[in-house]
Amino acid sequence: MKIPAALLLMGITSFMCLGQGVVIPDEYWIEPNTKGLDSGTAKDPFYGNSQASFDRVMSALVTKGNVVVH
Repeated sequence: MKIPAALLLMGITSFMCLGQGVVIPDEYWIEPNTKGLDSGTAKDPFYGNSQASFDRVMSALVTKGNVVVH
C-alpha cells in the first residue's frame, strides 16, 4: 500500500502538534468536551457538545473555503 507523501507528512505534522498550541493554517479541531477559549486549535478546540454548537462551528468554517476538521 502506497501512501502519498503529502498525506503522510500532514498526518505526522498533525500528530506532532497535538497539545502544543501550534496553529496549523486551515486546520481546525472540534470536541464535545473542552473548556478553553474556543479557538479551534489542537490545544483549544471548538466546543461542539450539541448538534446546534457543532452546526454553528461547521457553518462558520465552510465560509473559510478549503479547511481540514479534526
